[in-house]
Amino acid sequence: YKVEGLFRKTGHCARQKALHQQLTAGATAAAPPLRCSTARTQPDVRIPDSTTVHDAANVLKMLLRGGDGQASILNQRLVDVLLAIEELTSAESLCGRTDSEQQLALCRQHRALRLFQLLLPETNASALLSILHLLSLVASCPETRMSVGSLGTVFGPVLLGGGVGQDQAEFHSLRKVEHLNRAVSLLISNCSLLSQEVAGQWSALLLLVPDSAGSPIRFTRPAEPAAAAAVKAGDDPTAE
Repeated sequence: YKVEGLFRKTGHCARQKALHQQLTAGATAAAPPLRCSTARTQPDVRIPDSTTVHDAANVLKMLLRGGDGQASILNQRLVDVLLAIEELTSAESLCGRTDSEQQLALCRQHRALRLFQLLLPETNASALLSILHLLSLVASCPETRMSVGSLGTVFGPVLLGGGVGQDQAEFHSLRKVEHLNRAVSLLISNCSLLSQEVAGQWSALLLLVPDSAGSPIRFTRPAEPAAAAAVKAGDDPTAE
């Protein structure tokens, strides 16, 4: 991962398209089609020797965007909750607050982030944490020249764009995009706060890919929990 411009540089479009097709539509006889399973077994996928790290990084972004039969990590409701968590320490929210009030807001944000993780299905949480830990490593490496803010700008639309609803005009507004980017930067900066039990399971990323029959992974959750409403209201979701 110690490569300048990782996740920012484009790479070779034709190689990326071929690799993306191999991952999503099944490979050749030498490499059997990918299938999703709860066993989280990692299929044998042949990656051509000509594939560069930038090619692989961009294909990962393609898979994470969802769409075209692929499931997104976060749905619209979860994106809204995450944006509400980010706003707890926004410049507007902290304007005029005392130092102690700002510290309290930060503590509430950290607690809300831990609760947010619990709202995700296990597979989604595992995949998201693996991605965040990878991005944290990239940001910590000076050779990449990719800061947390830069990675947030790249991955805001990638991780959260699939869950912003049908109003594309709203999504493409500058204010909305900046909010998404800040939310992803927040996740990267605080990935150490989140559970380490499911982090590092890179095979979980493959569970976001449809099986060979083209059936997308479907995630279901119960009705919106009280924690989401508490976060949106600015209350401490862990207060008893």
